[in-house]
Amino acid sequence: MTRVASTCAATLMCGLIGVAFAGNQSADTPSSESAATGQTRTDGASGRMSMSKSLTDQSFVTQAAQGGMAEIDLSNLALQKSQDSQIRSFAQRMVQDHGKANSELKPIAQKLGLQVPSDTDAKHKQEMQKLGEESGAKFDAAYSKAMEKDHTKAVELFTKASKSDTLKPDLRNFAAKTLPVLETHHQMADNLPKSSMRSAQSSNSQPRSQ
Repeated sequence: MTRVASTCAATLMCGLIGVAFAGNQSADTPSSESAATGQTRTDGASGRMSMSKSLTDQSFVTQAAQGGMAEIDLSNLALQKSQDSQIRSFAQRMVQDHGKANSELKPIAQKLGLQVPSDTDAKHKQEMQKLGEESGAKFDAAYSKAMEKDHTKAVELFTKASKSDTLKPDLRNFAAKTLPVLETHHQMADNLPKSSMRSAQSSNSQPRSQ
């Protein structure tokens, strides 16, 4: 009986130790579900990192120059197609201000040995072509929406560039100097007619020449 009792006690003790060990192991080792979740978070974090890459001197020059040229091209189109005085006044301002900014950027980039694009990219060309197919009030509304969208991106780019510690000082200074102008453009774009109905009403309200 004593031998049986001892054997039972030993068996019970081994069982308790096994349970404790299994509990510790499960606490220290993530389950397949938590491991998958952790992997997803890691992938998500790496995705966010790739979306927020630091600007390089060349990437800023390319984006700034192409964006400025796109504003000029679209605004020249507006001067050709629009009869709305608010649209035309805004478009003239865009041609003037973005032309000046690109003229200031070019020598800075050349001094730093950077390439300045001579034309817009395929995305901007497609936007230009699509806008060119519109006319009248629909053109005015489409141009207004494009200006708001493009200047939102421009303000974000120049804000980031003005605070970036990866850009050359000359480019940071250019971004900081140009940013207030872009912010003014963005505010002006917010007030442009963005529906064809409003744009048509605005056009119809213009005094007709006798």
